[in-house]
Amino acid sequence: MLHLRMEGLNSTRDVKSAIMEPNGKLTVLDKNSENPRFPLISNGNINYDVLELINQDEDWLLEKLKEQHIDNPRDIFLAEYMNGKLYLVPYSEK
Repeated sequence: MLHLRMEGLNSTRDVKSAIMEPNGKLTVLDKNSENPRFPLISNGNINYDVLELINQDEDWLLEKLKEQHIDNPRDIFLAEYMNGKLYLVPYSEK
C-alpha cells in the first residue's frame, strides 16, 4: 500500500496494472491515467512485462522496429509506447 500511496492512489481498485521494475521500483498505471508512457526497450533490452501490459508480443515489437528500419532491439537505447505509437531513441552511430 505504501507504493500505491506514493503514486497518489488510495486503493487497489484504482490500479489498472502494476509492474515491478528491475530496480525494485513499482510502476503503477491507474485506471484514470491518460497517455501513459511504457518503456518497451531500455538499454537494448526488451521489457516483456510492458509488452504483456499493452497486450502485445515480441513479434509485434520486432515488426514495429522493422517498420522504422531497425533490425535489432539492441540498437535502441529507449523505445517508448505512448498513445498507440512507438517512439525510438537509438544509440548514436559512431
